[in-house]
Amino acid sequence: MLLSASFPVANAFAADLTMTNRYDNSAYGFTIQFPHQLSICTTPAPGPNHGFVALLRSDSCRDGVFEQKPHLELFVRYDVITMATSTAELADELCENKPARRSNICSAGLAVYQCQTILIGELTLWRYFFLRPQKNGTGQIYSLDLYSDQTHAAQDRLLQKQMLQQLKFTRRQ
Repeated sequence: MLLSASFPVANAFAADLTMTNRYDNSAYGFTIQFPHQLSICTTPAPGPNHGFVALLRSDSCRDGVFEQKPHLELFVRYDVITMATSTAELADELCENKPARRSNICSAGLAVYQCQTILIGELTLWRYFFLRPQKNGTGQIYSLDLYSDQTHAAQDRLLQKQMLQQLKFTRRQ
């Protein structure tokens, strides 16, 4: 079950991409900025808060409702030493056995990789991801997934890239 944060709900995503609101995740030590038009859904306590879902043209955080509509998902996986030792190695897992390429985006000083686009019903999935290594040999995988329709794809992809560039770490690893 997802809960909506107390941000304004908008049924239509406006062209203004000014990053005025901020999501803080103290468990993973990062913040990310986003436009005020987005509704943010997070996992309620006591469950782990691995990130959020940003609704692009929907106003319901209920499970299943937003999944068929355009949205962004930021998800963090922790202690991933068993999955891969480099971001490039994550492509098999995160890109469904399709190749990944290094993007021209840098997030929080780390290289970001991009999976090939995938069609899922009426939506197209664009996935960016990176590995944040830690001193003890483990790491955190960050992925920012965009599920968009053809009509709004260019605008939504711009938002996805801008949000990735806004990600900042609040504590050192």
